[in-house]
Amino acid sequence: MEVFMLRHLTACVFGVAALMAASAPASAEKRVALVIGNSAYQHTGTLKNPSNDATDMARTLRELDFEVIDGTDLTKRDMVKRIRTFADKVRGADVGLFYYAGHGLQVNGRNFLAPVDAKLSSDVDLDFEAVELDLVLKQLERSSRLSLVFLDACRDNPLAMQLAQTSRSLGIGRGLAQVEKAVGMMIAFSTQPGNVALDGDGRNSPYTAALLRHIAAQGRSINDTMIEVRRDVLEQTDGKQVPWENSSLTGQFFFKPAPLPPTAGGPNETAAQIAALREEIERLKGAKVADGVSQAARDDRRRGRREAPPVSRPSSPPSTRVSRQKPRPPLPLPPCQCSPRKPSSPPTSPPSLKTSTAMTARRRATGTDKRKMRCSASTHSPSSTCRTTRRKTRPSPR
Repeated sequence: MEVFMLRHLTACVFGVAALMAASAPASAEKRVALVIGNSAYQHTGTLKNPSNDATDMARTLRELDFEVIDGTDLTKRDMVKRIRTFADKVRGADVGLFYYAGHGLQVNGRNFLAPVDAKLSSDVDLDFEAVELDLVLKQLERSSRLSLVFLDACRDNPLAMQLAQTSRSLGIGRGLAQVEKAVGMMIAFSTQPGNVALDGDGRNSPYTAALLRHIAAQGRSINDTMIEVRRDVLEQTDGKQVPWENSSLTGQFFFKPAPLPPTAGGPNETAAQIAALREEIERLKGAKVADGVSQAARDDRRRGRREAPPVSRPSSPPSTRVSRQKPRPPLPLPPCQCSPRKPSSPPTSPPSLKTSTAMTARRRATGTDKRKMRCSASTHSPSSTCRTTRRKTRPSPR
């Protein structure tokens, strides 16, 4: 029972410690975000929403404990400077986030972001006038454990049209191209690849308005957040715009984790409870050691009794009782399988007196014949005479 209690209390201590760690604020994570919104383009028309989108997104992310590097209506030089600052800040971060609203275009499968001073007349201008998206993605891949990218840049772009008119050999597509990046990164587009997003009638675009509405919800994971964003955008655009994500995340992320139920006395009472549990564990450990010593003593006594020589006891006198058990009946003999005997010949009766007299007379006559044969042999030598005489003198049977 004490062993069970010891294990139970140990589990309680670890459980309380885990809850205290989980209840720590989200600021314990290092969260860094780069937010850029370009509206006032110098060589094309002005966009209504991107600057407002970036301003509102930067404020919301700061409320969610992100360190934010932000800027609106940035030139090429300013954009590169912000990206360099972000690269230094995001190093070793738990979460890195990049948000961009403004003009963007895809050329030969590569995505470019347009600064407000961009002037695209040829393919050479892309290297010096625009910022390639891959520059930002490289900083996230090498520095942060989890990366989130939100691109509200799939608008119908006049810069892309100008470039297509002067450089017909370039493969210029609508919107942005699909991006596949490393494990632990999610790239979210305001609409599906190859399509264009719509500007909103209000302060924010439909996509950014849905993001701002849902990322601050407590206890909602990033996956659930994007599902809610997609539903809102589909509803606001009558199904014309479908937000899209490429995700290789390996775990859950919460912009605002759900708070744990507070204890009655706060952290001090929780620490006191942990200390009391540890004291109880030490007491049970001591009781377990004492119980082990007493158990060892009992084992020694039991072993000594087993090793002691056996004590001789007088044997009891043999029993004089006669068994009254009834004798068993003999087993029945098996039936005889031999062949029946033949009847024996009747015993011969002893010879009668008359027969004995005849036999005696026969023996005497035989003896007389023998004497005659000897006599005949001595006077007449041929043996045939004796045999003849013998045959003649043999009495006939009666």
